[in-house]
Amino acid sequence: MPEQTSDAPPERVEAGPVVIRRVRATDADAIAAAVSSSLEYLRPWMPWATSDSAGRASQLARVAEADHNWESGIGYVYSVLTADQGTLVGEIVGSDTLGPFAATAGHYFVNFLAIPTGPDDAGTYALNMSQAPPAPVVNLSADATSVSIGGTAHLIWSTQGATTCTESGGGWTGTLTGAQVASGTATSPAITATTTFTLTCEGAGGTTVGSVTVTATPASSGGGEIGKGMLLLLGSCLIVRLRALKSVWSFHVLKTRL
Repeated sequence: MPEQTSDAPPERVEAGPVVIRRVRATDADAIAAAVSSSLEYLRPWMPWATSDSAGRASQLARVAEADHNWESGIGYVYSVLTADQGTLVGEIVGSDTLGPFAATAGHYFVNFLAIPTGPDDAGTYALNMSQAPPAPVVNLSADATSVSIGGTAHLIWSTQGATTCTESGGGWTGTLTGAQVASGTATSPAITATTTFTLTCEGAGGTTVGSVTVTATPASSGGGEIGKGMLLLLGSCLIVRLRALKSVWSFHVLKTRL
């Protein structure tokens, strides 16, 4: 077994009817049996409590990981055995920080094992419980919900609680970071068919997707109305021209008679 570092806790503690010592590979069979018989109770609380964890191979791998963590100062795993017969009756897992885990409302029991150092006879421990952050809020809209085929729309977004966002849909691609995440606008690629644009944002509270759909409609030809307008315009010009010619003609006739 590797040499114990000066900052590591003691590898063995005798506590009356039980002995608490650093976990060993020879404990794997007993731990696997204990897990197997307690799966029903462990599953609601321990993410690792699966059928595979009740096997010897899984526990050997877990002991190897525990050895690595011990030497790295990451965490410390102890086996709890009866002092008279050395029967495994439990485990203690310790670390400086209890990482985040999903939990439902209910009662939780946290045990502390500590060995005071120097002249101290007691220590102070704190357990801070915090609620998981909410999922990001994503608002995505467009300045037009319908455009002519080949047209574009301005996409507008705002978010809360997001750190990164990914654009998708209709050729709209890219990743938003930094100040771009909070709010912004962008011109969509040419829209050739009804398209749903999506903004997928991630944050401490999870992932949220915002979307907006823009419909593509055929452009109006407008040929009939334009044709009528041109005819009216040409007709007006023709009438004015004829009137002008008549005036000139009348003028010349009168001048001839004089």
